[in-house]
Amino acid sequence: MQTLLSPFVGSSYPFRAIALLWKHPRLWPYLVWPIVVNILVFAVLTFGLFFPGLQAIDHLFSQAQGWLLALEQLLRILFFLLLFFLNSLLLITIGISLGAPWYGTLSRVIEEIVTQKVVTEIPTKFWPELRRALGCAVGRLGIALIALVAILPLNLVPVIGPVLATVGNFLVGALLVSLDFLDAALDRRLLTFTQKLDYLKRYPALCAGFGVVSLPLSSIPLLNFITIPICVAAGTLLYCEVILPEDLQKQ
Repeated sequence: MQTLLSPFVGSSYPFRAIALLWKHPRLWPYLVWPIVVNILVFAVLTFGLFFPGLQAIDHLFSQAQGWLLALEQLLRILFFLLLFFLNSLLLITIGISLGAPWYGTLSRVIEEIVTQKVVTEIPTKFWPELRRALGCAVGRLGIALIALVAILPLNLVPVIGPVLATVGNFLVGALLVSLDFLDAALDRRLLTFTQKLDYLKRYPALCAGFGVVSLPLSSIPLLNFITIPICVAAGTLLYCEVILPEDLQKQ
């Protein structure tokens, strides 16, 4: 159910997750290995994408002329923000994918704590599960690319355009990140990407509030090694306390 308070409710869940994790030390081991995975992914993306991207920006503006030279500083900032946004989004998506075995267990145990019921895993076959996982990954990437292409022309609008583009990219990133962090709970139910996307349509304000806090928390270099597992826990907690009860009422 959506209310005016939904964004604030959603934004509170990373902090609620910290309280839950502190209260239940048996959950801590499921945070350690994902942190190691995130460190490795961060190193690969930083040296394989971020630094080469900065060098490409320097090369682009070393040959700048005319109007491009006049807007050099503004465009440098915009390209840097876009590169940082892309790097952060990839870190979250890849980190969650590689850390899925531990995140899945963390999510399951949290659901058992919240619902006070034993969670039974649905048996899966390798190839159907692989197709479903690839479909979800391609779907996320497709939405991100479509949104980036749609928002990019805003940068051409004088004065206010770059600001609108930055805000638009942030909001799209926040919604996609909220879906990433809900994924552990949704994946356990073997949902397709279209079915997962339906939750964003049903709870846009709740997911936006959750994503607006989770995206910065999970994008801060070094700190995000810890905050990404916390946000995964937060997504499961949000699902169990808000979305699951409404799903059960509809059954």
